[in-house]
Amino acid sequence: MKDLKKIVKESYEKIANDDCCSLDRDDQEDERIKIQVYGSGCSTCKKLYEITQKVATEMGVKNKVEYISGPEGIQKIIDLGALGSPILVVNGKLAMTGFSPDVAKIKSAILKISVGR
Repeated sequence: MKDLKKIVKESYEKIANDDCCSLDRDDQEDERIKIQVYGSGCSTCKKLYEITQKVATEMGVKNKVEYISGPEGIQKIIDLGALGSPILVVNGKLAMTGFSPDVAKIKSAILKISVGR
């Protein structure tokens, strides 16, 4: 039986390399996607924001990724009931808690909420 970490990694790689997962297909679909990163303003939160911007661009998302930090960002994290930061929010729903530099993981989190994949 394959190691669980290997299975998860392979799944993320498949999603990251799957052209059908591009949101380029329909501009109307894209306009419904709102991506936000909430954090305290620390370097880790900013890094997630930067990586998420790149991922959104690669996916063909036309809307800007919003970064909300400081007291407002912390309050949003609390309001969503997250137990860590930074958080990635897609269409008002918590998509990911904590920092990850893994592009495939971020892309997967966006897709899971935005198009139900």
